[in-house]
Amino acid sequence: MARFIFEGVIGDLDQALAIRHYHNFNHSKQKRFPESIIISLSQFDCRLCDKLISDNDVIENFSELLEQFAIENGWANFKFKPENLLSDAEIWERWALGIIDKANNKHVYNSAFLKNSLKDDELEKQLWLSGIHIFTSDD
Repeated sequence: MARFIFEGVIGDLDQALAIRHYHNFNHSKQKRFPESIIISLSQFDCRLCDKLISDNDVIENFSELLEQFAIENGWANFKFKPENLLSDAEIWERWALGIIDKANNKHVYNSAFLKNSLKDDELEKQLWLSGIHIFTSDD
């Protein structure tokens, strides 16, 4: 049985285009920060992007939305492990369930999984970077 893992297929640009086109989330100065948060948190997961964008106040509610998403996907039975401690079988299983993907030659966890695993420091880093992106971009 062959296994083909398509890693790193969805990126920030893909999520931005999906938000603006598929979801009709029009680009304006007021929506740049929520858009950046959605892109940063959803990373590679289009389903999570859908959940975040469907909320009227993602800035206020993202934490609860991430927790709900992890519960809906049944990720409570999986424990967080640093990338270097994951076996090939664990990487495959987590990838197949949407828990992990690969970007820039390293595995990254889904934000909802990180929230469920009480890895708030990683989420805060993602949110911080999304804010920096907004305030340093030219448009």
